[in-house]
Amino acid sequence: GETGVDIKYGVTSNLTMDFTYNPDFSQIESDQPQVDVNQRFALFYPEQRPFFLEGQEIFAAATPLTLVHTRTMVDPRYGAKLTGKIGNMTVGVLVANDEAPGKRDDRSDPAFGETATVFVGRARYDLYAESYVGAIVTAREFGEDYNRVGGVDGRFRLGRTHNVSFLAVGSEHQDELNGRLSGPVFELDFTRQARNLSYSVSHSSIDPDFRTATGFVPRVAIRRTDANVAYKWWPEGTLISWGPNFTYLRNYNHAGELEDEQFRGNVNFEFVRNLRFSGGVSRELE
Repeated sequence: GETGVDIKYGVTSNLTMDFTYNPDFSQIESDQPQVDVNQRFALFYPEQRPFFLEGQEIFAAATPLTLVHTRTMVDPRYGAKLTGKIGNMTVGVLVANDEAPGKRDDRSDPAFGETATVFVGRARYDLYAESYVGAIVTAREFGEDYNRVGGVDGRFRLGRTHNVSFLAVGSEHQDELNGRLSGPVFELDFTRQARNLSYSVSHSSIDPDFRTATGFVPRVAIRRTDANVAYKWWPEGTLISWGPNFTYLRNYNHAGELEDEQFRGNVNFEFVRNLRFSGGVSRELE
């Protein structure tokens, strides 16, 4: 038999501390199947373990880049987490000890039985409604190997329909295979969400030497620009709403070579009784 323990403590009405030792994750829902044949990049599986799910939104960045993906902590011996609010400041601190990297077949391997230490720190300061500036720091240490990521992000609401988000982080990485690497990431998003006209423009740049051991970044060496525009009409009868949607993507590597281009056009119809119909055309270059 094995023994485990979970503790939850309300430090204040808005601040919660969680602790787990030898957690039992055997009763969670199974992952949804995904096709892994002919895939160029890693597949994303969402977190389903209760200890990591609570307060997960606090560790999310303002842009789509995933800097904290707790599935990278495969077999934690213990974990501790502090999440919540202190005045206008939202905070999240996560510490865990992962046994998975030390489960080697060769007992003479220096890493046999060793564990990886993971730290994640997150802070967001609320400026006004749906607007904040934040900072994030992540680190993973395993023997002489390490990965450290840190930077700032923010989201600003402009009027009733517009939002601007940004992210700027850098990484320092060392492992036996790649040696020492370091590189930055920059992302900028501008969106308009309204009842009729909606649009968005985003740009991201990920350096070829950027690495994260606590997040999910399947592809580096990209300079990618996305644009989207959509319009909706609302007849408010049997047909609830309908309208076109256009998307354009263009991606270069850091050597200036065009690697991806995509155009999509769709028309979407939404009827009563949850009935939907859509048709479209796409042109893609890889």
